[in-house]
Amino acid sequence: PACKITTFIQANSTLYSALMLENRMVYIFLLLISLVVLLQLKSATRRIIEIKRKDAGILRVLGFEKKHVSLVFILYGLILLFISECVSIVLSMVICKNIHSIFSAFDALFGLFGRNLFLSSLAFTMEYSMKSMLATSFAVMAFGVVFILFGCKRTFKEDVIKVVLDVSY
Repeated sequence: PACKITTFIQANSTLYSALMLENRMVYIFLLLISLVVLLQLKSATRRIIEIKRKDAGILRVLGFEKKHVSLVFILYGLILLFISECVSIVLSMVICKNIHSIFSAFDALFGLFGRNLFLSSLAFTMEYSMKSMLATSFAVMAFGVVFILFGCKRTFKEDVIKVVLDVSY
């Protein structure tokens, strides 16, 4: 007989290709969010250095090398980066554990305005892998270090006396 055996994945290839596309789009979206955060980190580092520019110039006049003065700002950026990564990991785990409660709250909130999203009726589970979360966090931290270094690089090229006297030529 002319019968063909197909697997569930073969029979529903359109559904699986849509799911794979969605999966890839989520990663692209997260990558873009991370890029925006890293650019903000670079700008924040540069602004902090601009604010503390005179103090850094005084440290340089007192004999500190450029790398030691910039190390203070790099460590400041790293501390901010580490704290934000810890908070994001904890929030991710809390959201994963309480997703149905969060969806119920959204349904109740939108129900007040006469709209029902039916989010609490969705039957799915969220799982997280600590290994992948840590890998992502370390990758963001590595890129964060690079962006912090870029934030420090341009600011310390000025002449020390010009910075201390705050003279603009």
